[in-house]
Amino acid sequence: MTGLLLIVWRELHSGKVFYVVLAVTTFYVWKLGLQTDVRYIDGVAQEVRMYGKVSSLIELHDDYNAWPFILLFLAIAAAGGVVPHLMRRGRIELLHSKPLTRTKLLLNTFLAVSVATSLIFIYFFGGVWIATGLRTGVWYTVLLLGGFLWILMCAVISAVVVLAGVIAGKSLLATTFSWFACLIIPSILEVRDKLLYPLFESDLARWGIDRLYDTVPQIPKACRNIADLIVHGDFSALPLIQSIASGCAVLILAALIFRRKSF
Repeated sequence: MTGLLLIVWRELHSGKVFYVVLAVTTFYVWKLGLQTDVRYIDGVAQEVRMYGKVSSLIELHDDYNAWPFILLFLAIAAAGGVVPHLMRRGRIELLHSKPLTRTKLLLNTFLAVSVATSLIFIYFFGGVWIATGLRTGVWYTVLLLGGFLWILMCAVISAVVVLAGVIAGKSLLATTFSWFACLIIPSILEVRDKLLYPLFESDLARWGIDRLYDTVPQIPKACRNIADLIVHGDFSALPLIQSIASGCAVLILAALIFRRKSF
């Protein structure tokens, strides 16, 4: 596990996307941790000041909703090539030479990718929590809860990245597959009544579209729910639970394919 984590970390660190992710995260830690004052009453944000000026709850909500979405896009770009790189001839033989079954090798890779991507969100939420607490003397535990929920989302995202890498075998294809599965397809299905229903008039086709929405990870909706929790104190766990269940199914599928893959 430790060896794979180091390999995954080197793969992430070798690309320029890693530095973009670090820069974006640092900017939002500075903005939300050092330049934003939020007054909470009974766990609900009531007043927001950004850069010393009165702001709106909508802008605060947008920040906590949009930045993880952007960071998620960049994190997939950084991690999308990890599995294809591990499967390259020479490296995969070296990993197979160790006393690990293919299933354990894939699960360890999944855990390594999950840990590596989770560190970004730990850095953000931990940074904002510490900066806000030291500056105001008020320690908002809801930020830590939001960070914990995003760590769970990182596991779901990592499962999709692993499956994409096993199927595609190419970094660009795996990254594109992951973007579609995590961000684009769920976003389209979420507004299926406006975009897809007009194209399919039969009840059977619409039923199939609804079931597809129930199958894919509902990551965009979960992003908004975590932002709702941080800003308004409201949270619906259903999209997160559905995403975790979908992620487990995706990981099982990846393990089954990996076990039968020839190298």
